[in-house]
Amino acid sequence: MAQNGYIAARIYTSRGSLPIEGAVITVVENIGGTKTIAGKRVTDRNGQIPLIAVSAPNENLSQTPGNDDVFTLVDVRVDKPLFYTVLIKNVQVFAGQTTVIDTPLIPAAENELYTNMAEEFVQTPQNL
Repeated sequence: MAQNGYIAARIYTSRGSLPIEGAVITVVENIGGTKTIAGKRVTDRNGQIPLIAVSAPNENLSQTPGNDDVFTLVDVRVDKPLFYTVLIKNVQVFAGQTTVIDTPLIPAAENELYTNMAEEFVQTPQNL
């Protein structure tokens, strides 16, 4: 039986000094080859979002060695005009746990077209 895990986010300037308000966080699940939006949130003045629930395998599965399906993989996209887009692939979400996306955004140079500019990070899933 599936349970929920959660995605939280803290988005800030590239030096970590200022939170970024108004960034759009999109979480996409890949279930059986079909991509589905699990949630979309906008950061508040603290650079944070309300939790996004993601369906995850039952946490009891992680108690037995050899189970490969103990987490759900999602992709997280962070968009904000005048900043580079960040795409984080293969974020692991475990049942009953909150995965925090702690992400700096880099401002685009003045007069630079920021559409289609993105930083992409691919995480290697844990071997449990």
